[in-house]
Amino acid sequence: MKLELFVVGPLQTNCYLLWDEDSGEAIVIDPGDEGDFLSENIVRRNLHLESILLTHGHFDHVVGLLPLTLNFPEAKMYLHPADHFLYARAASSARHFVPNYAPDPLPLIESLTLKDPSAKHLERPQKGQTLRGEIEVILTPGHTPGSMCFYLPKKGWLFTGDTLLKGTIGETHHKYSRPLDLSRSLEKLFTLPPETVVYPGHGEPTTLAAEVPSNHP
Repeated sequence: MKLELFVVGPLQTNCYLLWDEDSGEAIVIDPGDEGDFLSENIVRRNLHLESILLTHGHFDHVVGLLPLTLNFPEAKMYLHPADHFLYARAASSARHFVPNYAPDPLPLIESLTLKDPSAKHLERPQKGQTLRGEIEVILTPGHTPGSMCFYLPKKGWLFTGDTLLKGTIGETHHKYSRPLDLSRSLEKLFTLPPETVVYPGHGEPTTLAAEVPSNHP
């Protein structure tokens, strides 16, 4: 499995492209903007986009979706249903929080949810639930109700969105955020091997060992 990071959008969101060199199958995590640019990189590598994984529904993690869905209509998309309300207002949120920003419209939430019927299992993920047999879905509410992390045990990679970042944790000032839920979600993440590499939604990668709460001032 190969990995490349693209920093996209006005909030400098980390978007990740993962692909299997043998099969050419690719996954995009959090296309926060510049969907045409991401599509070009996929095509240039002669890859087939199989899945788009969304760690949560905030606009800076989803507004690059439209070009990807148009260029790769067979790609399966995953967003936890608890964040559908955020996705539905993502474009208007982007215009509100970023002056003079005109993001692409988003695909209808119905197409996002129903394009892959198996995505229904994300309503109540079970421990060990996997996508493609390699990526474990870890439900981590707190920053948003439907925040999810994606864990690749064989590679020791953990994609945390805004749940856990280098030197800090997800914000909980939103009225729908739950600090206690976030604390429980972090406890869940810290049961993984300490050498696990954390690829966050913003900023530099880190490791779980470096982010153990007792290591912070």
